[in-house]
Amino acid sequence: MVNQLLCELDGIQNSDGIFLVGATNMPGLLDSALMRPGRLDYRIRVSLPDASARREIFAVHLAGKPAIPDIDPVELANQSDELSGAEIAEVCRRGAMCALRESGFGEQPIAFRMRHLRSALDEVRGERGAV
Repeated sequence: MVNQLLCELDGIQNSDGIFLVGATNMPGLLDSALMRPGRLDYRIRVSLPDASARREIFAVHLAGKPAIPDIDPVELANQSDELSGAEIAEVCRRGAMCALRESGFGEQPIAFRMRHLRSALDEVRGERGAV
């Protein structure tokens, strides 16, 4: 598969307006031939979000959800210090699913609470450590 990708990359070398962007969380496993000039020759490190960015990511993913006022964005930002934006989005999805499940899938009013998000944070952190 790597050989085919290398052939394709070499074939688009002279094409104007074509940019190839790749992403990985394990750059050490990339084949060195991929990183040769003219292929994927630039590396840009994207760091994890800081506390302010994490608060904003939570705000985006919690917007429009039937949340009880006990949800604390500062605590969420502090408790998610090693999570990526995608992992924070997953915390919000799992927390919302937990609240939905508790409501009998809408049979009772949905009460999305901080405890749902804490539980989801623990789950996502646990899975992260298992990788």
